[in-house]
Amino acid sequence: MTADMKDNPINQAAFDWLARADAGLTAVEEAELAAWLDADTRHYGAYARARAVLGQARRIKAFAHAPDPDNWVRHSPIEKDDLARKAESEERGSHDEVATGRVARRAFLGGAGAVAAAGLATAFFATSRPAQALTYRTGRGERRDILLADGTKVALNTDTELRVLFGKKRRTMELLRGEALCNVAYDIKRPFVVDARGFEVRVSEASFAIQQFPDALPQVIVTEGMVDLVPDHATSLAIAAPTKVTFLTGSRLAGEVLSPEALNRELLWREGKIAFEDTPLRAAIATFGRYGPVPIDIADQRLLNRTVSGVFSSDDPLGFARVVAELFDLDARPEGSGIALRPRR
Repeated sequence: MTADMKDNPINQAAFDWLARADAGLTAVEEAELAAWLDADTRHYGAYARARAVLGQARRIKAFAHAPDPDNWVRHSPIEKDDLARKAESEERGSHDEVATGRVARRAFLGGAGAVAAAGLATAFFATSRPAQALTYRTGRGERRDILLADGTKVALNTDTELRVLFGKKRRTMELLRGEALCNVAYDIKRPFVVDARGFEVRVSEASFAIQQFPDALPQVIVTEGMVDLVPDHATSLAIAAPTKVTFLTGSRLAGEVLSPEALNRELLWREGKIAFEDTPLRAAIATFGRYGPVPIDIADQRLLNRTVSGVFSSDDPLGFARVVAELFDLDARPEGSGIALRPRR
C-alpha cells in the first residue's frame, strides 16, 4: 500500500474490509460492509481500487479499461428466496457437476475475441450461515451500473430485475426480467452462472449481454471471450464472441456472428439510445414502451409490419414518432397521455 493510501482513511478502511472479506465475513459483518459501501460512492471506488492493488500483489491482472469505480452505484437490499435455497443445496454437494457443466459440450458458432484479464475472487457470503441473495432492480427508463463483490461489473437496462448469490462452488445470477451486460471477473474455481427462462449461461471469465423481455424473444450476445449456453433439456453450446443467439419458439435457436457495427448497435442502450435495423414498426413501438409510459398509437394497423431503421434517444418517443410520420406520410401529435400517428389531412 502506498503512503497516500495509508494516509487516506477511506482507502485504509477499504483495505481493512477487503482483508476481512477475503477471510470470510459473518452475517453481521456483511451487513456492515454493505452499509459502508452504500454510504458514499467514494467508499465503493476505494474498495474497487483496493481490490486492484491486492490483485497486483498476488500477480493477478486487473480488468483493462474499467470505468471509474467512483461512478458505480451499489444497491443491496437482501432477501432469501428460491435462488438461495438452490445454492444451499449445491453447497451441500448435490450438484458437484457444476464446475464442468451438467451436459456435454459441442461447438456452435465461433468468432474473434477473448478476455485476458483476471480479478480477485471474494464473496460477501460466509459458508457457515444460510445463503442470501442480493436483489437489484431498475425502473422504467432507468439504467444502472453495479459492481459485485468479486469484481464482476453488471450494467442494467430499463425495467430489469435480477438476483445475485455467491456460494462456495459457483456465483449465480438469476435474471427475472429485462436486460443486463455482464463483464465477469475471473474465478476458475467458481463459475459464473446466469439462470434465465429456459436456459443458463455459464462462464469463468467473459463479457456477454442477456435480454429477457416479455414482448421479445430472449437473446444472449457474447461480446468478449466464450460462454457455455445450456438450454433446458438440450446439449450445451460453446458460444464465442462476437455472436448473438436468439431463442425461437419450439426450443429452436438462431445464431448470428455480428460485425463490429452490429455489435455496437446492440449495446447502444448503454448510452441511452435505441438502434433499429429494418425492424418491424410494431416491434419498434414495443421497444419504446419499455422505456417510458408514453404509448404510441397508429391508426393504420397495416403499417405495423413496415420496417424502420435508425438510432433514437430512448427518452424521446415523440422524436421517434415524428420520424415515422415522415416515412409513412402521417401526422405525429400528442393525444391524451400518448402520441398519435394519424393520416395527414
